[in-house]
Amino acid sequence: MLDLTYTMPKPKVISGARGDWELVIGMEIHAQVSSNAKLFSGASTQVGAEPNSNVAFVDAAMPGMLPVINDFCVAQAVRTAEHIIETVLKVKRVSAPNKMG
Repeated sequence: MLDLTYTMPKPKVISGARGDWELVIGMEIHAQVSSNAKLFSGASTQVGAEPNSNVAFVDAAMPGMLPVINDFCVAQAVRTAEHIIETVLKVKRVSAPNKMG
């Protein structure tokens, strides 16, 4: 039977003049979330509105106002992250099936 268990790969090391360096590659993603309200306030995100009309007390930094995160934006971000991870895993399985495990 085919064994599909995943084992962590050995770290990639580059020799330097004063010691070894471990190669680490990261990825940073920026995205714009479609929402009718801002991330940390209930203010509208309507384009073309009058100046200073899309402002809530939190946006204006009024004393005592605490931000409340927009649950819809968080849900969209989580769904996007899940999809990206799922897609990356599918590509990894297809491109290197004999290197897994």
